[in-house]
Amino acid sequence: MTKLKTTRLDNSNYRINKPFALKPITWVLLMAFGVMSVQAQTSPFDTSIQGPTGYTNITATAISGDASTVVGIYYMPGASGTPYKWSGGTTSDLARLPSWTGVSNISVNGVSHDGSVIVGSRNNNEALKWTNGSVTVLNGLPTSTPLPPGVGSQSKANGVSGDGSVIVGSSFGSRLEAVKWSGNAVTGLGVLNMDSASEALAVSADGLVIAGNSLNYPSSTNPTGTSQAFRWVNGTMTGLGLLPNMASSSAKAVSADGAVVVGNSGNGASTQAFRWTNGAMTGLGFLYNFTNSNASGVSADGNVVVGDTWSTGGIASTQLAYRWTSIGGMQSIHDWVGLPQGIPVPGFAGTYIATHASGVSADGNT
Repeated sequence: MTKLKTTRLDNSNYRINKPFALKPITWVLLMAFGVMSVQAQTSPFDTSIQGPTGYTNITATAISGDASTVVGIYYMPGASGTPYKWSGGTTSDLARLPSWTGVSNISVNGVSHDGSVIVGSRNNNEALKWTNGSVTVLNGLPTSTPLPPGVGSQSKANGVSGDGSVIVGSSFGSRLEAVKWSGNAVTGLGVLNMDSASEALAVSADGLVIAGNSLNYPSSTNPTGTSQAFRWVNGTMTGLGLLPNMASSSAKAVSADGAVVVGNSGNGASTQAFRWTNGAMTGLGFLYNFTNSNASGVSADGNVVVGDTWSTGGIASTQLAYRWTSIGGMQSIHDWVGLPQGIPVPGFAGTYIATHASGVSADGNT
């Protein structure tokens, strides 16, 4: 699903950012307070996700490929976020371990095609897998230095294959390294050249192609540090290069068949979305007079890319979500759905703009 954030356009000081998903005919809106479906542009919303009584905010972070399951975090007053799963009209808490006491900063980062496998992390150092109503902490890479009490596996789970059999992320052994989990085994994917670290962010539907970033930490000779997007296949990590006049690149998503990788390439002053395929990285450009863009999601066949484009130092009013196609190029989400003046959101006054798109359905239409 295309997950978007919206920002109010009227003169009120009140401003909200909400992730949501939509397509021209049937919309699914993932808002701060839930997921809502619209059958036409003027139809009322007929489905919403609600947290428990007294919740203050709820976010949706991922949706399954078949659109049956939404996962995210809700917040109660004075409490850390609670991970949830919405399916079949019912919202339920994801499982917790008894050892999770006090503040636990849990992120939910991915969900399999049918919603049966969910991945995320706790406190940015324990990779998690939820399935069949229970949660498992995934083993990290072996480390020669014992971890201090209370410190987890120093791992994060960032993505999951379509059938849920392969999970990708990062783990700390002798260094921070991109990893894949398959069955009960964790495998380090290495780094490019002599880089300092790596991370895996996305995986193809069959789990055979992994995309991520190889990192060089800041140093006296490289004060800002650099990264290069990579594609890992059959044990070999290949750097995807940079756009012209750029210093770094970062992968964000990979197509279902693994043939297309999208992300961004930048130099500190400007960032541009890219699409990589067949050994070539191509910049996707910008909308209007904007100077930055980022690609966050790609369709199954790699021909539809979504993300956001903005001006340097951009406030929300100078940032727009876009949808790019290999035929038509970059188009704002507003123009795509036929609402160039902004998107009305039921229950809120004024008109809103879509400022960020972070994912897209397999067919590229949601």
